Amino acid sequence: MSMDPQLPSEAQPVSVGESRDIFRLLEQGRKAEALTELLRRLEADPYHGEMNQLAGILLLGQRRFLESKVHLELALQLRPQDAPLWGAYGTLLQQLNDRAGAERAYGRSAALDPHNPTPILMLAQFLADAGRIPDTAPLLERVLELSPGHPAAVSGLLATRLYDPTWTPEELGQFHRAWCASLEKLVEPLPPPHLDWDPNRRLRVAYLSSDFRQHSCADFLEPLLRAHDPEQVQVLLFNSAPNHDARTVVFQGLADHWEEVHGLDDADLADRIRSEAVDVLVDLSGHSAFNRLTMLPKRPAPVQLEWLGYPFTTGLTRLDGRITDSRVDPPGNDAFSSEPLLRLDPCYLCWQPPAGLPEPPPTPSSLGAPFTFGSFNHFAKLNAAVVETWAALLRRTPGSVLLLKGKGSADGILRERLLQGFEAEGVPSHRIQFAEFFEDPHAHFSFYAQVDLALDPFPYNGVTTTLEALWMGVPVLALVGRHSLARHGAAILGLLGLDELVTSDPSDYVHRAAALAADPAQLQALRRGLRARLASSPVCDTEGFARRMEGLYRQLWVKACEEMKELP
Repeated sequence: MSMDPQLPSEAQPVSVGESRDIFRLLEQGRKAEALTELLRRLEADPYHGEMNQLAGILLLGQRRFLESKVHLELALQLRPQDAPLWGAYGTLLQQLNDRAGAERAYGRSAALDPHNPTPILMLAQFLADAGRIPDTAPLLERVLELSPGHPAAVSGLLATRLYDPTWTPEELGQFHRAWCASLEKLVEPLPPPHLDWDPNRRLRVAYLSSDFRQHSCADFLEPLLRAHDPEQVQVLLFNSAPNHDARTVVFQGLADHWEEVHGLDDADLADRIRSEAVDVLVDLSGHSAFNRLTMLPKRPAPVQLEWLGYPFTTGLTRLDGRITDSRVDPPGNDAFSSEPLLRLDPCYLCWQPPAGLPEPPPTPSSLGAPFTFGSFNHFAKLNAAVVETWAALLRRTPGSVLLLKGKGSADGILRERLLQGFEAEGVPSHRIQFAEFFEDPHAHFSFYAQVDLALDPFPYNGVTTTLEALWMGVPVLALVGRHSLARHGAAILGLLGLDELVTSDPSDYVHRAAALAADPAQLQALRRGLRARLASSPVCDTEGFARRMEGLYRQLWVKACEEMKELP
């Protein structure tokens, strides 16, 4: 589900009354002016609860966190029973990395308004962000009891199931289809748009996403946008999230047309896409944060595709395909997907690392440190089967340690649960190390110097973390499964000719990892040239990938033009 905090609506906590003119400014999108006016009024009346509340939320939206904290805490003193105010305070504390305080605030908000789905959903999203999936699902089910069909709760519940190793691919596919079938019954497709149906003209390709910012998906999208042939493709970017950062500015510069669509309802969003004469619409979010899947059944564009942001079927049937490849989705996986699988071989992704990274360092064990296994994946992926397997590996390799780093590492409750899980498997807590999660990419990459061998979780494999580790000269051991989210590790390693690092079951996984840990010379030989091998692989061939994507777009566009000719 969503792994990002969702900012509350600016106007939600405040009643009308004397703040009507400020609301007018907000309705006109003039947030900076509204904030200036609020702060001016607070100079005259510093203890006005509603105005402090609204000022705090507007400052939060501008990422002026310390100023926001002053106003929200004063508002809480004046309005301690205001549930939305506690929700806004939780969002602020989450941004300040005070996870314990954020959880208390979200919980307080939900307790104060137990029949309102919004604060319960905010608590669920916070827990999902921390990786506490077992705590998340009951809250999402409660939201759906209060608000049947709530889109964010539906997407959240679907996404949580991907982390559960007890669900088969068939069951996951059926679960996604069942939810989305009820949605599609309520939405009528729009008639074909009025376009120039010339099969050979330059295409207007729109990417709809909430991740035009510092996010793992951006590392795959940006190189494609840079490599697009401007004679073949005009790039339109529709941003569905309120979150902006410095990388958002980069994406704005790569677009022929940029549009903010967060806050538009489905009908208005479909109208905006139509008004821009979009030929090919590529959704990048799936069921992740701020997605707009409820709009897609309207079919505002003649070609609609799913790519990148969600590693499984959406459950929707009114899409022309989900872009994948034969390694991630081999023959037979079509049965799990509601969308036709469009296999863009040899690889459906392209990736480029940040510039200026240092050369891969020597192994930490060669410098006298304990042999260190590592995983920098989101802690939501560390299920009981993963803990059991990694504990068996640690028992098999005395003196080794496991370094865990990822979203969730700052959550004390989750860390304690993981430690208890390892201790129950006979591994004392001092052999499990945690590293802080960093947004800064260079600080993040520096931690790979502390890892001898990276461990890929299962069934929900890493993608970005696997590529990062390989780029920094750290081999990755993977366990291959049946459906797409369980095959990314094997797909990446196979493209690099590293099939010896792909295992078929947990016992094989433990055996191969222990063998590598016991043979420093073999491990060192394996590490040599990993960066060069990755750089020369199809994963980093951005030009070739862009031509394949453009070829796929053209193929589907030509088909759409032919179908238009056949209409009465």
